[in-house]
Amino acid sequence: MSKKSKKKSKNVGFINGFLNHLNNVIVKMFIVGFFANLITGNGKAERLEKQSLLLGTTSAEVAGRDKSIKRSLHKQYNKSSVMKVLRRLVNAVRSCRLKVFGAYLLTFGIYSTAVFFIKLLTGNGSLGLYILLEGELVSSAVMIAVSIPLLVTTRTVSVLLTESSMVRGIFEDTLGITEERFRPLSTVNGGQAYIVAVLLGILSGGLSYFVSSAVILLFIIGLAAAVVVMHFPEVGVLLSIFIAPLVGFFNYPTVVMIICVGITMLSYLVKVAIGTRLFKLRFADVMVIMFGAMLILGGIITFGGEQSLLSALTYGGLIAIYFLIVNLMNTEKWLERCTEMIALSSSIVALFGILSYGGGAMPTSWIDSDMFSEISNRAIATFSNPNSLATYLVLTAPFIWVRVGDKTAGKSVRILSLLGSALSLGCVVLTWSRGGWLGYLAAFLVYMLINHRYTLKYLLFGTLLMPVGYAFLPQNVAKRFMSIGSLADSSTYYRLFTWKGSLKMLADHFFGGIGVGTSAFHQIYPIYSYVGTEATLHSHNLFLEIAIELGVVGLLIFFIIMFCTARAGFNGIKKLSSDTSRVALSAGIAGLCAALVHGMVDYIWYNYRVFFMFWVAVAVVCAYSRVCCSSKDADLGMGNAGENEATLNIVFSEI
Repeated sequence: MSKKSKKKSKNVGFINGFLNHLNNVIVKMFIVGFFANLITGNGKAERLEKQSLLLGTTSAEVAGRDKSIKRSLHKQYNKSSVMKVLRRLVNAVRSCRLKVFGAYLLTFGIYSTAVFFIKLLTGNGSLGLYILLEGELVSSAVMIAVSIPLLVTTRTVSVLLTESSMVRGIFEDTLGITEERFRPLSTVNGGQAYIVAVLLGILSGGLSYFVSSAVILLFIIGLAAAVVVMHFPEVGVLLSIFIAPLVGFFNYPTVVMIICVGITMLSYLVKVAIGTRLFKLRFADVMVIMFGAMLILGGIITFGGEQSLLSALTYGGLIAIYFLIVNLMNTEKWLERCTEMIALSSSIVALFGILSYGGGAMPTSWIDSDMFSEISNRAIATFSNPNSLATYLVLTAPFIWVRVGDKTAGKSVRILSLLGSALSLGCVVLTWSRGGWLGYLAAFLVYMLINHRYTLKYLLFGTLLMPVGYAFLPQNVAKRFMSIGSLADSSTYYRLFTWKGSLKMLADHFFGGIGVGTSAFHQIYPIYSYVGTEATLHSHNLFLEIAIELGVVGLLIFFIIMFCTARAGFNGIKKLSSDTSRVALSAGIAGLCAALVHGMVDYIWYNYRVFFMFWVAVAVVCAYSRVCCSSKDADLGMGNAGENEATLNIVFSEI
């Protein structure tokens, strides 16, 4: 050994070297070792999968093996009356001057303001100063204010989209719609456009007598978004992911989610039928289909009645996002957009959760007021429950971390990611969800173990410094964390006896389950419940709840899906060439681990939007693996990674 090597070995030290070696062994065990081969397979299973009668030919069969049929459908689709009208409408919007939209908003704002005062006067309402704070007046004032800069510009929509760097960045970089798709094919008559805009503004203002002007605006924006999604189902996927946590501002958030996913799925199926998008099926997809079918069947054969069926159909509709992601997000660029949407929406929710913390009264059932009297509130942000918010945050937080250490990203992006990470951590703390805290720690540990070779060393030193760190923690945080597992806490005691009662119920419904939803659980559980837990709506454990609702077969299928996801994830980590993609893939794995850890002490699918994001994370992990393998051995199969990228703008280019 050279002097240089001896000096280096001496500097490393025995403990430091041992920890580094142990860390490398653990990482290799999952990525290139025996356990990795057990998890990711050696290629034989994938080759058999591709050669199988069912899985090897589904793509061609669903899309149509006969290309002439697809060409015929494509021609009929483009020549249809609906498409002709849509072409004219889209072209008119692209060639319109922004003044036209300003005229519409100004007219709408003036007339909705007039309608508001008419309603106030005819209803014998008071004309006090409080009316200035009315939502109707605020929305009208905003429309009038926005119309002013639009009325003084001479630019058209297409010019705005192609010349504005910010707008072009949103559409091209974020949504993947290139600027040439916004160039108008012909011009429209300016005078007629102004007349139409004013008439529509008057009509919208009149309708505000019956419907809020804000609702009318949201409907128009939603209609425009639906048109874009019908041409670009990929955009529908991104929008669904972005708005998933934000629809909590609406009265019926789940309905909004179902509509968004439904329109995206309809667009995708149309594209598959005319041959401009692909559909491929692999073993994991079949398992997800089976799981979704069991959820729907659990709403038909159930003790919960119509409410259970409604819950089952909702679950079945939302799980469709899995198939949209694995089939449409089939390049690293699209998956990068997907993960960025997750990170952006998660950061916004965390910011809102922190800013709104302390507002409103906290239900007494959310915390043991005797044991934690110093905790007066819990963050809920756009969710109705702090535990649901905590699950969402720990599931999505790793996607925010991706850009923090990404040297290829700009400095501003890394700073914003660091800020988003801090907001996410702060909001998780303010949920006061101990299961969420454990999930966050699990996510961080898994993420670091995969991406950083010195994790075990840092973990050991961190463990040794815990007594010191404990002294610097806020007293209420330290007390809350140390109470994990304590039966002195009423919520822990409550969960323990809920689990005991749920296990008794499972023993009697081991194979068939009781059906999906809280209505089914509430009908049967009181028979098996212990005193004080009769009113609980679920078992406070994800795995136990799946077994109770779907039977042991449903739980087994879920475990198979999780195994396939882990297999896909570590397979992708082995084969992805881009460091950013590998880190993003590890973020998906870490987020799922966090959600499953939290799921051990709570039923995390109680909130439909958390259920939705769970399957988004599963799909992202599987999609990343399929992208990296499509260029080598089609390991989990997505065809050519660039096919969707090439066909993305086919229809838009024709209008």
